[in-house]
Amino acid sequence: LLMQVDLIIVNALFGSTMTGRYGALLAFAVLMHTLAEVVIPIFSPMIMARYATGDSTGLRGLLESAVGFLAFGLALPVGLLCGLGRPLLSLWLGPDFAELDTLLIVLVAHLAVNLAGRPIGYLLTAHNKVKQQGLVTLVLGVVNIVLAVALALWANWGVLGIAAAAAIVWTLKNTLILPVYAARVLGLNWWAFLPRLAGGAAAAREL
Repeated sequence: LLMQVDLIIVNALFGSTMTGRYGALLAFAVLMHTLAEVVIPIFSPMIMARYATGDSTGLRGLLESAVGFLAFGLALPVGLLCGLGRPLLSLWLGPDFAELDTLLIVLVAHLAVNLAGRPIGYLLTAHNKVKQQGLVTLVLGVVNIVLAVALALWANWGVLGIAAAAAIVWTLKNTLILPVYAARVLGLNWWAFLPRLAGGAAAAREL
């Protein structure tokens, strides 16, 4: 509901031709996910080890470092994709796709922040808070579908609305809800992890 439903909605609302065009651009977002997934699992055993030894200070420092590292590391490819989207699409897929550069920006711009927050999920897993993660994901998955249809049809945003809905819901989950909840689990201020995420967003914007 949260990650794989956008192509289904595009196909249902706008047909197979637009689905193919949308899917071609979605490949860039998948590439960003793949790059992140190479690095993110590295933090899991380190987080679990610090939790097992009761090292809350070390756990907080590790999470902040992981989030900051991923945010700034992803800022470069995301910034380049957003800034060079039109010539890249024209060169790779042909001039007809150059007009979809705004859609490409909406698909990938939020990933510099949202993927950077993924290590926080390991903290919640270590504290056995997986039910909360699951419920949040389920509710936001339903919200994603409703919002995508609303923006695509009622707001007349077309496929851009479907991509925007995914970006909005992902941002709510990975940069607001889960980081704030994780900060509460660790007994920190609710905004403890937000500066690192905001730094990654600012870096991607500058690039």
